Amino acid sequence: MRKLIVAMLTAALIAPAGAVAKSMKSGSSGSTKGGMSDNLMSEHGTSSAAFWKANTETREKMAARKTSMNAVRKKVESLRRMRPSFSTALTAMRKVDEAIILLKEGKTEQAKKVLTEAEKYVEKYMKENRGMGFVPLNQQIAVVEFRGDIKTVEKIVKKAEELLKEGRVQDAKALLNTLSDEIDVINVYLPLAMYKKVVKDAIKEIDKGKKEEAIKMLMAIRDSIAIQKIVIPIPMVKAQALIEKAKIMSKKERKVAVAYLKEAQKELRLAKALGYAYDFEKTYREMDRELKQLEMAIEGKKETGSLFNSILEKLKLLKEKATKEITSRTE
Repeated sequence: MRKLIVAMLTAALIAPAGAVAKSMKSGSSGSTKGGMSDNLMSEHGTSSAAFWKANTETREKMAARKTSMNAVRKKVESLRRMRPSFSTALTAMRKVDEAIILLKEGKTEQAKKVLTEAEKYVEKYMKENRGMGFVPLNQQIAVVEFRGDIKTVEKIVKKAEELLKEGRVQDAKALLNTLSDEIDVINVYLPLAMYKKVVKDAIKEIDKGKKEEAIKMLMAIRDSIAIQKIVIPIPMVKAQALIEKAKIMSKKERKVAVAYLKEAQKELRLAKALGYAYDFEKTYREMDRELKQLEMAIEGKKETGSLFNSILEKLKLLKEKATKEITSRTE
């Protein structure tokens, strides 16, 4: 995914520059008094001032998009650095797998010994880490990007509603599943109490001579793991990075700061359209209004600190709400 983001960014940066270079080259034989070809100027207005204004705005937008894309990459890298240790759960599962193999080979006493070690291992961990009912077994991080805008979202929702009216539930579901723009962190946990009980029961079955029953119990442990899905909305990650960058640049490069805020506004509107923190309608409206006020304040060289702080605080609230809703769920 990181390579994909870098490739997209490179393409976005190179294409406009290449287009300008090509236009300049093709018009070199008939340059104007200002050193610019008629063909090039006709694409961007009737004056060189209009061209440079359009070109500057393009560069500002590109810089804003680069910042937002980098924010997603950095967030994913940060999550990967925070990845927990899986050693405890992997060791516990390895002992179970070893016992299953030994039981299939008819080595019941050796299997019983391994399971007794597994039980003691988990008991020791639970004593040393009181309150830890689950231990991490695996983690996956996936970036699911939405390639459209608000109008695209509205079209998909409308089409899905039409499909539902026709009774085409699965077709509507497939459409709605495309409305995601998020980083998904999927955590797999081993429930320790369940593990300990199954291992203890399996040992009892071995003592009764019921080897096959013990194997079934141990194999069922893998089906009893807990899965937690944490969703981090990408538009909010981008908006935060853009607003923080705009705050830094608002004193020295006002036009660039305003471009960043406009891009942040688009991201927040997309987040709202996609339903992230859907029940915080009032907060979204307030942020939209404050972003407009902030743009005017920057352009008018007025004080902006309180507005920036207010917007970033509200955004923090939205991110926590959007993430918390799904963090509490297990599958």
